[in-house]
Amino acid sequence: MLFPKYPSTKNEYRRNSPPQATVYYLINYIDTKLFYMINRTAAHPLADILMPFFSYLGNYGAVWLILGLIGGTQNDRGIEQPFGIVLLSLLTAHLLTEGLIKPFFRRSRPFETLPQTRLLISKPPSSKSFPSGHALTSYTCATILSHLYTGLAPYFYFLAGCIALSRVYVGVHYPGDVIAGKEMGLLLGSLIKYRLNINR
Repeated sequence: MLFPKYPSTKNEYRRNSPPQATVYYLINYIDTKLFYMINRTAAHPLADILMPFFSYLGNYGAVWLILGLIGGTQNDRGIEQPFGIVLLSLLTAHLLTEGLIKPFFRRSRPFETLPQTRLLISKPPSSKSFPSGHALTSYTCATILSHLYTGLAPYFYFLAGCIALSRVYVGVHYPGDVIAGKEMGLLLGSLIKYRLNINR
């Protein structure tokens, strides 16, 4: 198991002092502290409404498919190009995360291992935690759509950021999962853009 149960408190970390403690455990300790800062310390009644909403927007990439459809009706390129590319991007990202990366790392989700987690969605995911699929798909699609509609790029990336952050706030991902998903999504979006030779 590449992501074993790691120290969640400073005392627990100290009990795993060298030679047991490694940089790996230190990173996971910091990841846990950042998770609690976002999930608990930064809790606010308004955010408790908005963050689950953004999280649900990212489910199955539906919001990106809708944006692809809308974008296709606003110019002469037709619906097929933006919608088809977004659909291809979503399928590629899903296969990459669920079929390869998550089964390899097998990291448990925070609500499964951290007892003080605030879980704010009614149906938490059953798949593994690393990386965040929502972050990866959102940044992949934001990269593609930003290339097609450059004037809207800030809005696409803002939406992707809100969806990614929401996954930590609602208690289903660590910050490290989201950061990794973001970077992978940016890379995947750029590769798809290059491979398909997408023109504006």
